[in-house]
Amino acid sequence: MADTSSPTQLLAAYQAGEKAALADLFEQVYDALYGLARRQRSKWQGDYTVGATALVNEAYLKLIDQTGASYRDRSHFLAVASQAMRHILIDYARRRQALRRGGDLERVQIDELFDLSEARVDELIDLNDAMEKLNELQPRQARVVECRLFGGMQLDETAEALNLSKATVKRDWTAAQALLFKFLSTDS
Repeated sequence: MADTSSPTQLLAAYQAGEKAALADLFEQVYDALYGLARRQRSKWQGDYTVGATALVNEAYLKLIDQTGASYRDRSHFLAVASQAMRHILIDYARRRQALRRGGDLERVQIDELFDLSEARVDELIDLNDAMEKLNELQPRQARVVECRLFGGMQLDETAEALNLSKATVKRDWTAAQALLFKFLSTDS
């Protein structure tokens, strides 16, 4: 029987040590996480096919494995999930790039769920490098980009997740795009 508590209550219960709240939380946020993963997957359509279910599962496992993690509410949890999905994709791209360059890495099961062309690997790595530069200069803008680009969130969803006004998110999104374009252009 599913718990009728809100995701925020379930997060609090889980963080208080009630491990049983985790199953109910997953049931309640799965559709939202799956939606984030599908939107992320659609951005890389063609050369980059990611199983949305696998991406959700990997992100979820990454989130629940964190000790001492504190989530304000459902939106904050989803924003952190967007960041986790970004890290999963970047980690995969780096492993793939290392293999291409002669690395002798052992393939793990999740690799079979991704199909990433060589050009897309480089694009994803370059984007991550630009994101790291952006994070150094403007951390809030980097969080906005993670929510919008990797989480597929709309302006209002991003504002709620990051506890910002919609106008601030819109300004940050515009400024971040300009900085990322600059970083990507100068790295070429």
